[in-house]
Amino acid sequence: MVRILANGDIVQDDDPRARSSTGRQRDTQSNRPRQGYVQHEDHNQYGGGGQQVSIIDVGNQKLLDAGFPRWNLGPYVVEPIATVGMLLAMMFFGLQGLLFAGLLFFAVKWSQQTQGRRQ
Repeated sequence: MVRILANGDIVQDDDPRARSSTGRQRDTQSNRPRQGYVQHEDHNQYGGGGQQVSIIDVGNQKLLDAGFPRWNLGPYVVEPIATVGMLLAMMFFGLQGLLFAGLLFFAVKWSQQTQGRRQ
């Protein structure tokens, strides 16, 4: 078999230049960061450890940090992201948007309660 060196030369596998060039390639590849890999340094900030954190949780936490409060609607706790979503729905779609947002809110809460009973 043959190898093609970085400078374009074609040499046999047992040629010393082929062995030294593969060693250099391995060294340079190990020093480079992985391509296409995203490393999040602050993964412990919102949820910690190896847990999956959704964008909804992060957005909700940022709204809480900014001073938006949680509030209660009967037995349900309304998170700030739901409040902002309902306000946006009302601004863009009027009363129908607000009713639809409320329907979605109660559907999600009902779904969470039924999942809690199964586990």
